[in-house]
Amino acid sequence: MFLPKIDLKTGERGILFLTLPEWRFAKENLFFKKHFSFLNLTIKYDERGFICGPVLGAPMLGLLFEVFNHWSLKELLTIGWAAKLGETLKIGDLFLPIKAYSLEGTSRLYLGKTKVFKPEQSFFIKIKENLIQTGLIPSLGSIVSVDAPFIFEKNTQLIKKWKTKVCALDMETSAVFSLGKYFNLKTQPILFITDEVGKLINQRPEKLLRPQREKLLNFLKKFLNHEF
Repeated sequence: MFLPKIDLKTGERGILFLTLPEWRFAKENLFFKKHFSFLNLTIKYDERGFICGPVLGAPMLGLLFEVFNHWSLKELLTIGWAAKLGETLKIGDLFLPIKAYSLEGTSRLYLGKTKVFKPEQSFFIKIKENLIQTGLIPSLGSIVSVDAPFIFEKNTQLIKKWKTKVCALDMETSAVFSLGKYFNLKTQPILFITDEVGKLINQRPEKLLRPQREKLLNFLKKFLNHEF
């Protein structure tokens, strides 16, 4: 399979924005000297590091990690949305996954039968402590990642089963952790809880997320500037 070698001169830290609203907010508020387009993605970068988005789903992450393998990247954050499963979380929470179960196909192709993934502990602690110092108190818990969330939501037996194991659902976290392990990168997803599994919500969550977004922006600037 053809994969172009994209050799950008950038730093050791990067941030992937998984949803279009978070990417739009980021590119308007995080400033870089250069930009590059790849497939339907935009990469903004300089000597500090890079931001990239929007990235949806585990397969796209797999492709990007193959590209990153040629860079000097060592630490990667992903910023996205997740749905709460059960009553542990509430909509609007900032969520740090501490364990991810994989029901997506990308992790299986990279790491075989492994189905449960965790962050690199020292990186997780650094991210959590600096979020708190920025004024953000993240909720912690387990998550399950799937390729087809709408099918999952229609299966009451699946929902009942996974409510006993996890408190959230998304499409990427398990792949973020598994690809980080495979490529020897420190990775940590940071997620906004925007909806609830099994409940149809038509109202967009941006207004609810605005106060946390502003604080998170300050945290991301410090991360990219290597202030911690």
